[in-house]
Amino acid sequence: MANLYGIESEDKCREKIDGLLDMTRRAEKAINKEEISVLKSRLENYYEKGRTQTGQDRMSRIESAFFWPSIREASVRTPSLASPTTSLQGLFDIASSLRYYRPKEKRDV
Repeated sequence: MANLYGIESEDKCREKIDGLLDMTRRAEKAINKEEISVLKSRLENYYEKGRTQTGQDRMSRIESAFFWPSIREASVRTPSLASPTTSLQGLFDIASSLRYYRPKEKRDV
């Protein structure tokens, strides 16, 4: 059975988290419901996939150490689409969570 998110290496994890960071940057620039909604949906899909015991059991070591914590933290920080005044702070919080759990590159250590 394949890993839950298909992440086997720290490089692949960085790539996946960087994709989410790019989505977050686009949403920060646009500050519109559509961009934020796309990001929220992606985070919610990842979260729903990993929140069950079956999902947890399928996670690779890299997924459970880096990717899952970043998704868990970022998904609870998503801004409310009904309250646009919180959008920028929510997007900042998402990016902070993603960067915090993103595996460091060997040259960063």
